[in-house]
Amino acid sequence: MTAAGLHDISTSTWCDFVIFTSVSGSTFAALSEDIFEMLSLNEAVKVDDRILYLDKILGLKEKQCASKVCFAVKSTHGNTLLAVGDLIDVESIRLDSISPLPAVLVKKMKRKSIWAVALRKEELLLLIDLKKLISEIKEVSNSDDN
Repeated sequence: MTAAGLHDISTSTWCDFVIFTSVSGSTFAALSEDIFEMLSLNEAVKVDDRILYLDKILGLKEKQCASKVCFAVKSTHGNTLLAVGDLIDVESIRLDSISPLPAVLVKKMKRKSIWAVALRKEELLLLIDLKKLISEIKEVSNSDDN
């Protein structure tokens, strides 16, 4: 495994990330290659009503505002729509600016898809592996069906 979760980025010093917020206001970054389309929530509902909501999945406290953006995420379970707060930017992040989460924190986390942090313009970004997040959700869903 390399610095970007399950992705092989060992030959690169920069990696492209999509930076976005959750509805609760936390700031996240995900590898851009995992997102093949971005839609408004209204457009996404017309395509598929089985949308996953990031804040609900992570157990974040939602504010009054609603999700604005949906990412179509490529995963081993097929394409999945994931609603987030708002899109901030798409930019390259230096791999040497990424730090793994402390082991004590990782042990306590229910979801293992948040794998590192990076500093961007004095703001802390939580790096999230969207494919792993979707996989975790689908595994729980499948075990509940049995």
